[in-house]
Order: sequence, then C-alpha cells, then structure tokens
Amino acid sequence: MAILIAAVAAILLFLLANPWVELEQGTILQVVTVAFWASFLLLLLALFEDRKSAESKDVEIEGPASARFLFNYSRAGLFWLPIRLFVGFSWLESGWGKATNPDNAWLGGGSALRAYWERAAAIPDEGRPPITFEWYRDFINTLLNNNA
Repeated sequence: MAILIAAVAAILLFLLANPWVELEQGTILQVVTVAFWASFLLLLLALFEDRKSAESKDVEIEGPASARFLFNYSRAGLFWLPIRLFVGFSWLESGWGKATNPDNAWLGGGSALRAYWERAAAIPDEGRPPITFEWYRDFINTLLNNNA
C-alpha cells in the first residue's frame, strides 16, 4: 500500500516540479497540489503505521521516535523520495536556466560568478560581512585577483 501511495505522490510531484511541463494556473494546478500534499501525508501515516510490522528492524539507539522512524527505518526512504525529487528537479531547472541563458553570464566568461564572489568578499562599513571567516575571504579574494 505504501509503495502505491509513494508512486502517486512521486507522479504528482513530477507534474508540479518538473521544468519541462508547466501546468496551467488555475483549477488543475490547485487539484494536483492538494492531491500531492494529501498523498504525501497519507504516505507518511502509512509508513509510520508500517513500522510496527514484523519486517521492520529493531533500533538499537534511543532517541525521539520520529527521528528513529525517519532515519533508521528502511521503508522511510519512500518519505524522502518526493523531497529528493523536488531538490533534484530544482537543481536541474537552475542548471538548465544557467546553461541556456542568452547572456550566458555563467558559462561564457564567468561574469555572474565573479560578481557573486565580489559581493560575498566585500566588507561593509556597517554590520557583518557575508563571509565571516578571514581565511575564506582571503581565498575568494585570491581567486578574484588571479581571474580564476
């Protein structure tokens, strides 16, 4: 049962988060979003109840039941599946946007990365700098000075 619910949640998340197919704003998007969260919560409940089965392994360390369930129970991987798919699709979408950018500031000369490093290594007149470790700021400045 949990595998079926996980498959439904993964398909719904694929429809919501993939960068290649966009759902129209409106009723369809709302239905898919609500269906995903409902199936995700149902999966979490099904997996939590399944931990009592004879096939589940004994946990030798003590800790909160929720942490033991999420990190030590092998079937809880189905809980992490939608999260991993979301992070993966977000990573792919970000990379695809950088690779296909018409200005190509990320791949063509690195001007976007240089601007990011310059902002990160700057020491403001007031407040804390973005990089608080001197050795790391020196490392970024060395990369900037050598046009890396």
